[in-house]
Formats: sequence, structure tokens, C-alpha cells
Amino acid sequence: MRHAGALRRLSEYLDGTLPSRDGKRVEAHLAGCVACRKELAELRRTTELLRGLRHGEDAPDLTAAVLERIRSGEGDPSASDRVRAAAVRFLSGAWGAPLATAAVGLAVLAIVPRVEIEVSIPGGAAREVVVPVARAPAPQRRAPPPAARDRRRF
Repeated sequence: MRHAGALRRLSEYLDGTLPSRDGKRVEAHLAGCVACRKELAELRRTTELLRGLRHGEDAPDLTAAVLERIRSGEGDPSASDRVRAAAVRFLSGAWGAPLATAAVGLAVLAIVPRVEIEVSIPGGAAREVVVPVARAPAPQRRAPPPAARDRRRF
């Protein structure tokens, strides 16, 4: 067995979960590799220290306890959790960016006062375009369109 393969399987070797054929190959490698023997000694020491923390007791079988808690309904989300999760899924999907853009646009329209823009098209008469906004300032007196101004002069 190569060094990298033996090094990856040291934990299984220490636990005794390796098939006998692989265990013999790891043992053969350990006979000639100082680095792997040192790593195995550190793994043993770590295992001993961890067992000392539990006072020699093995960890309880958590799988059965967790499955029982799930069956009893402890893991069921509340209605508000389900609504929140659905909203997050919806907004993080394909509709999230367009909705956020629309919300920002509506907020800007609510804040910015009425805007008037005069547009002139080359070769055509000037037109006034008014963009209505939610809040309009007090009415202002407007100048007559250019065609009306020209008629008054003659």
C-alpha cells in the first residue's frame, strides 16, 4: 500500500473497521514507515484523551433519539417559518431581482418631485413632456407652446 493510502486509512485501522486484507496491507506499510507510525500514535493519544472527557462512556446512539424527535413533530416548522421560507425561495429565484428593481423604482417615484422635460426632435417642433409623479408641487404658469408664441408676434 502506498503512503497516502495508508495514511488515509489509519483511523479505520485504529477503530478495527478495515477489512482484514486492507488491515494487513496497512500493518505492512506501518512496519516500514516512521511517519505513519507517528501519525497512528497521535491518533491513539487523541482517542484516549477524548474517552477521558466522557469518563470512559461511549456516546449514546443519537440516530434513534433524533428520529424519535422528528416523528414526534418537534422538527415541524411553524406557519410563519413556512411563509418566511417560501418568501425567501421566491425572492431568491428568478423574480427576486425584477421585484427588487421595481420596489426601488416605486420608492424613487414616491420621493422625487414632478419632473418636466422639454424634448426637441431635429426637424420637428419642440414638445413638452411631463412625467407625473405621486406628489406634484403647486401649479405653475406655463409658457405657451412655440407655435402659439410665433402667432402673437405677427
